[in-house]
Amino acid sequence: MVHAIHQLVASGEVKTGSSAWLETVPIPFLQLATLIDGEWLDRHVLMLAEVGAMATGKGYQVKKTNDEHPLAWPPFLNSNGIEINQEEINSLLQAGRSAFKEVPRKN
Repeated sequence: MVHAIHQLVASGEVKTGSSAWLETVPIPFLQLATLIDGEWLDRHVLMLAEVGAMATGKGYQVKKTNDEHPLAWPPFLNSNGIEINQEEINSLLQAGRSAFKEVPRKN
């Protein structure tokens, strides 16, 4: 399989890339973000990293769960063990979207 992937890259059909570990993305499945030719592949993953960083800045930490689904959203708990409410999550998501509104998109 690895040999076949290397052949695809050598043929030019597939571009090589690299990745960056984004610890603040709350969904573990998405923490390894892919870059192609130095460009972010998915700006939504960066927005989630921003949301995770903002939640951490407000004193919340991600609690590990037993949910096996790769896209399961984990609970954020404050230092008293109280889970973040949906209104606060929505506020963080809006702030995360706003943070990337000014970033130009490449086509």
